[in-house]
Amino acid sequence: MGQYTYSARARNGNALRGIVEADNINDAADRLLRQGVIPLDIAEHKNIAQPFANFSGKLTARRVTLVDLMFFTRQMRTLLRAGVPIGDALTSLYTSSSNPDFGKVLRELHNQLQSGKTLSQALKLQPRVFTNIYANLIEVGESTGKLPEVFEALGGYLQQEKEIRERITSAVRYPIMVLAMIFVAFIIVNIFVIPVFANMFAKFNAKLPLATRFLIETSRLSKAYWWLWGLLLYAGVRWLRRFLSSTKGRRWWDEKKLKLPIMGNIFLHGALARFAKAFALTIGAGVPMSTGINIIARTVDNAYITEKLMQMRNEIETGKSLSQGIKNTNLFPPLVLQMVTVGEQTGQFEQLIGEVADYYGSELDQSLKALGASIEPILLVIIGIFVMILMMGIFLPLWEMVNAAQGRG
Repeated sequence: MGQYTYSARARNGNALRGIVEADNINDAADRLLRQGVIPLDIAEHKNIAQPFANFSGKLTARRVTLVDLMFFTRQMRTLLRAGVPIGDALTSLYTSSSNPDFGKVLRELHNQLQSGKTLSQALKLQPRVFTNIYANLIEVGESTGKLPEVFEALGGYLQQEKEIRERITSAVRYPIMVLAMIFVAFIIVNIFVIPVFANMFAKFNAKLPLATRFLIETSRLSKAYWWLWGLLLYAGVRWLRRFLSSTKGRRWWDEKKLKLPIMGNIFLHGALARFAKAFALTIGAGVPMSTGINIIARTVDNAYITEKLMQMRNEIETGKSLSQGIKNTNLFPPLVLQMVTVGEQTGQFEQLIGEVADYYGSELDQSLKALGASIEPILLVIIGIFVMILMMGIFLPLWEMVNAAQGRG
């Protein structure tokens, strides 16, 4: 809600001025009329302190996390099973929410319910918090009368999603931190350490090897043109972000990262594990297959895989079986194709899709273990190269100078 200043006339003819809280100008006029006041002029209230308040709010804001969504889902399941009406359940949750931002979202959901919308319609008005699959499954629960069961299934799905994210994050955190520290160490050595040795070598007028001359010249250029390097880095990052945020750039990167050594399997298995778990959930809820794929395709967070899944949906809509669609995507291994084919033939499709989800969860675990086993030797090699460059470029000529000085003595 915002604040609006108004000038109005009361029933007795007296002039009135004040501030009213409303969603918009029309809502402000309605509120005044309900109070028996005739509005003459309404304008948005300009608060001088508002920019500072907005800035402060951004600093202290807490975004809605997956954990918040998990707690909400589980609490809704419990309250609905206990027979609490949806509106009362939302009132209880937004008044007790530990995250003020999520509390505002729940309050807005409650207001939408009060205005006559269904819960699924209200959820679709909050796309930054509730995904398409979440809102559409709630709609299925509303139409079938199985809303508590849908909330329970969504709770399990969100828990699995949280576990996948945590496993991937924990696996890549260590190498990223080590590489960042190596980069920082290189910058410090290049700017502060190498110039000291360069001055020392210049005093002795020593003949320096190629590696040493390269390091000294690199350090000199870094110090002399630091602003240019900073500008190039800034421009490069801006261009890269703009390119990757474009449809073409996002699709290109999402395809290329699936082919990266070691990490590619993690991205692929993580995305397909999300798809399989969500697909099993939608099939179990009674959502038609093509509709379920359409809902889920964008939850895998990979534009290339989304494109392949949409291709699979189109083939299903033309009359092909799911197994044929899966085969044509070239994303799934023969084992998954065989499991889906057996599920179609035996009528145990939902169960076998759940097993496919378990399969990709297992494959993701194996990929993460492979990353853990291989990343340490790779990091050791990178650190070794960094140390070798310093040894050959700085300490080796320094050692030769010391030996020469001792020999002359």
